[in-house]
Amino acid sequence: MTTRYLFLAALGLAAFGLTTSVTAAPRFEFTEPAVMTKRTGTGSRSTLVQGADGALYGTAQFGGPHGKGTIYRHAPGSALTAVHGFSGADGADPMGSLISMADGSLWGTAGTGGAYGHGTIFRFEPASGHLQVVHSFDGNDGHLPESTLILARDGYLYGTSVGSLDYEPTQLPGSMYRIDPATWQFTLIRRFARSGPESDLGRQPNGQLLQARDGHLYGASYLGGANDGGVLFRHDPLTGAFEKIHDFGGIGGCKPFGPLIQARDQRLYGTTTQCGALGGGTAFRVRSGGRIEAIHAFQAFDDAYFPVAGLLEASDGFLYGSSHDLGYGSLFRMRLDGSRYQRFFEFGYSDGLQSQGEFPDGTLIELDGALWGTTSAGSVVGIGGSIYQVKPLPAR
Repeated sequence: MTTRYLFLAALGLAAFGLTTSVTAAPRFEFTEPAVMTKRTGTGSRSTLVQGADGALYGTAQFGGPHGKGTIYRHAPGSALTAVHGFSGADGADPMGSLISMADGSLWGTAGTGGAYGHGTIFRFEPASGHLQVVHSFDGNDGHLPESTLILARDGYLYGTSVGSLDYEPTQLPGSMYRIDPATWQFTLIRRFARSGPESDLGRQPNGQLLQARDGHLYGASYLGGANDGGVLFRHDPLTGAFEKIHDFGGIGGCKPFGPLIQARDQRLYGTTTQCGALGGGTAFRVRSGGRIEAIHAFQAFDDAYFPVAGLLEASDGFLYGSSHDLGYGSLFRMRLDGSRYQRFFEFGYSDGLQSQGEFPDGTLIELDGALWGTTSAGSVVGIGGSIYQVKPLPAR
């Protein structure tokens, strides 16, 4: 079911390749090409990925035949379908995104379940619908693997696990690991301490790692560091060296959750969910020497704020992102220096009747001239979330 909403955003620049005058207000169309149900899976926090067959794939944390989450598929003109339902033995509560490999398989992680209950790494074949458990975490090598895997230039897949959350009685560490996609050999690279002096180097790493052009793997932890507001770190896959680059906190923002990106200007960009000059988190970039510069401070309760997703550098040169707002959520955009900031869409209800989705958790992708994303709750027909699309319309 597709529902359309038209909205205006006084952005004043080209949007996805459409040229407008400075005073024009481009028209955009918001649609929900697919809505999520208990059958297809609900609570999707993943970023969509395009498979070898051209369809979009993602994971849903809940629902499915066993109530433990799904892998779902959406192709244009067809209904959203669950192509795998997690049973617990093969994993449960998948929260990370999938990665599409050269052989057409999709790899991902499930936050819990598996042989020891601490989560799994899996390999899924869309053509056959067959899923294989590649690794079951045992608590010592990882707990709550929520992040998306990345394929590094050395041919290994890298990822992180969160470790015990603050409310959990256990003291299980987070971890950084790698796995050989050919042999399935798992290697623990680093543990992130749950508490104590070692937590100064970060605890609860959440977001997907990024291999920058310098070859290093960069990532962030949600907590830990000098201010317990998270750290920015990097790892050299050649030497094994690990280094803390920055302690989050204060006006630069704290508690980063989403992944980092490297933009055309070679700098790293990301978001923090809290702190900042206005209390609602920040969009930041990393300058030389590891110095963090907040390019935009989100104002709590009066702007897009609490951005849990990462940023997308779109073809029009803008950074696009989404935020929770501790309510329904918003979409925003800005230049690389933070200028021309615009909160251009607010999720929630249109005319007080129909929900447009709530909590846009997944990072946006750009595909065929449109932005695509997911919401983890709400939709025009239910509460399970949706796949949404934002597309510019020609000026009148």
